[in-house]
Amino acid sequence: MATENYRKAFEIATTSAAEVTETVFIGSEHLLYAFLSLPECEAYKILAEAGVTLEAYNKVFIPATLNAKGGKGVTPNTERMYNKAVEAAQKEGLPATTAHVLYEFLAANCCA
Repeated sequence: MATENYRKAFEIATTSAAEVTETVFIGSEHLLYAFLSLPECEAYKILAEAGVTLEAYNKVFIPATLNAKGGKGVTPNTERMYNKAVEAAQKEGLPATTAHVLYEFLAANCCA
């Protein structure tokens, strides 16, 4: 259902939620951090082409999530966006890639 790069990104997001922001609730901000940490994924390439860097993102990401509170797993909005990405990919006959997920994040009215 998802590519190996997406699975790697989800692992990085899980780790960043636990270690960087000290939460177990994974939001879109954690996945964006993960995408920017994986130069081999499609979302990284799209973000890099737009001039987004991990260093610049961390200046906003870390302070914004220091007091984050939440449950366990992924946020409801992140799960909804991921499911939309999977549906879109399946319509194309493809597994969901990081680019599909990034598109849904950017198309959403809200994140995390």
